[in-house]
Amino acid sequence: MNNFTFILLTFSLISNMLLGQTDGSTNQSLGPIICVAELATLRETPDPNGKKIADVHFGEMLEKLGEEIILTGTTDAYWRVETADHLTGWLNKEQCVRDGALAVFLAPARIYIRPQTPSTITTQQFGPGEVVILARTAGEWGQLIAKDRQKAGWVRTLEFISIESIDIELATLMNATLTEKNLAQKRRQWTALFREAKEEQAEMYEVLLAFYEAEYPGEAPPSSSSMVRSRTIPSASPAPNPPPRPAVTVRTERFFDQGSNKWYTQTRESGPVQVMSNLSHSGESYLVAHKSLKKGTKILLEIPGNQGYIEAKVEMKLKQDVPEILGISPQAVRLLYGDIPPNEITVYYLVE
Repeated sequence: MNNFTFILLTFSLISNMLLGQTDGSTNQSLGPIICVAELATLRETPDPNGKKIADVHFGEMLEKLGEEIILTGTTDAYWRVETADHLTGWLNKEQCVRDGALAVFLAPARIYIRPQTPSTITTQQFGPGEVVILARTAGEWGQLIAKDRQKAGWVRTLEFISIESIDIELATLMNATLTEKNLAQKRRQWTALFREAKEEQAEMYEVLLAFYEAEYPGEAPPSSSSMVRSRTIPSASPAPNPPPRPAVTVRTERFFDQGSNKWYTQTRESGPVQVMSNLSHSGESYLVAHKSLKKGTKILLEIPGNQGYIEAKVEMKLKQDVPEILGISPQAVRLLYGDIPPNEITVYYLVE
């Protein structure tokens, strides 16, 4: 069973469990909720100044009990909840969601305001290794919430999301490793991460590899010779003839933007791609090479299978005498396509 099928079944079961239940009892469990705050406080009373019982951490599952209180003169609501170790108290409603599940992104995904509505695409995206709350699904779309609700919205596919505990644990440990100040300790933590990824054959392996190569350019990961890459596609016998190189196609469309009072040309360009080891990441953007676009120009890379787009930024010029239309980094190849580079890529960009 793949992740997407498992996610749908999980949410269906939870919905059936809660069907027809109300908040009428203070003792009966009304189903699971999950904490979206990085750190929330469980209190003895439904009051921001109530005595603290315990901390509640991001992604922690609790049981919602049948009572909700709204503080007089405010919109602050509190739910009565029970932790996994049977502590009972009150939690601010805004710090949790019903029926959610922890998940981690294995590749970037652009955020939409509404599912199945391409016009609601935004410039925000969830990044690889980002641990989030999967709140609900609508067909192949998923609604996700980042820690502390810093980002929230819908993504077009759940194919690049894992809800496996090992992947979530590895992502959490990797994010802690990236901020480790002690360099020797950081090396030890990377070694432990790769060892565990190998033993568990975790899908997070490719994300670990991309971040490691960005931090230590040109350096092989620890024990790389014995690693098992879960997303590797075994190579068959070499084909007698290599596949034909895809043709380059360019489509342009002029339109007038009333907001800026300017005319723009939107270009859709498809063709072969070149993997360039001297390109990497810059913040949340991928860096690419293009033959004509200026440095700093933002473009959209189309994810195969009509799964959305990711934003990239032109960093350097691509040589005019090469057949490829774009140069991208090895990290981008691994995160988007696995171990095999794409035969063709499609990009979109605007120019005045």
